[in-house]
Amino acid sequence: MFTNRCNTMEPKDDLNLREFLERFKKWGKYGLIYAAPDAEGQTMKPVLASEILMSKITVRDAWQVGFGDPDCAAIRPDDDPIIPPNCPDAPVLKLLEELKAHQNNSK
Repeated sequence: MFTNRCNTMEPKDDLNLREFLERFKKWGKYGLIYAAPDAEGQTMKPVLASEILMSKITVRDAWQVGFGDPDCAAIRPDDDPIIPPNCPDAPVLKLLEELKAHQNNSK
């Protein structure tokens, strides 16, 4: 069993991703931390002592994610991924089909 949490962000460009990957390539690691509300509950403060050091990351295009893939939790039934013209049977198409069928059966 595993748990996940997905947060879909739609930035105006890929600058932050490119810079993160550039630094990861240079240093070969990155850290994950959490943040907690301050005493007044007004702002979030990073908890630096909670760092989990990571040395591996996988970045994929959505069209590459298929049914049964661990990354499929990040795909939503109404997503419209960019699929290269030379990939008419992209794995994500079957996944989207399954997600939409499940969504329709749940109603």
